[in-house]
Amino acid sequence: MRNSGEKLILGRRRRLGYTDGELNKIVDGLVHPKARKDLSYWAWDALLHGIIEQDPEVTVEKFIEYNIPEIIKQTIRTKRPRKVWRTRKAHTK
Repeated sequence: MRNSGEKLILGRRRRLGYTDGELNKIVDGLVHPKARKDLSYWAWDALLHGIIEQDPEVTVEKFIEYNIPEIIKQTIRTKRPRKVWRTRKAHTK
């Protein structure tokens, strides 16, 4: 049994045979493409990483560090009116 202040060893293997890093990459590969289209998937991303990490404090810190900037970027990108590029009309004589 570990003490409350003791950190888990990085790269630990789970019963499934995957390390935490490998599981995180799987989650990223599945969730991030969908999250770029629908902001609600960032919540799923945080939840799944939290389950893998089993450390709520670290999960919240990582959500703030990585997901919030992505959410802000996407929100700005979708709210900003797009520029319409007009082609020059060919001069007719």
